[in-house]
Amino acid sequence: MLSQIKGKIKNVLGKTTVDDKIVSGVKYVKKEYKKNLVTALSAALAFVMALYIRDVVKSWIEWILATFSIVGGTGLIYQTIVALIVLTLCVLGIVFLSRWKLE
Repeated sequence: MLSQIKGKIKNVLGKTTVDDKIVSGVKYVKKEYKKNLVTALSAALAFVMALYIRDVVKSWIEWILATFSIVGGTGLIYQTIVALIVLTLCVLGIVFLSRWKLE
């Protein structure tokens, strides 16, 4: 019934295929807007999580260093090692998510 009404309105208004393309273009832009908005919001939430997790990891490292009496200057070597471990885990996570997205 809806398609009949649309057909009658199209005949009355004399719409062309250009109008249909405009409508489909607007629908496409709306869909892409929603997709990009969800991506941006997800990235923002992930950033907030990363900031919190950074504090937790930092506290654990400080606890481990204090527990085992490991001291050494500024602890730059330990920060570098932890950064490499976190980097490796993040890259593996990105690869996993990329493959999951393609399925």
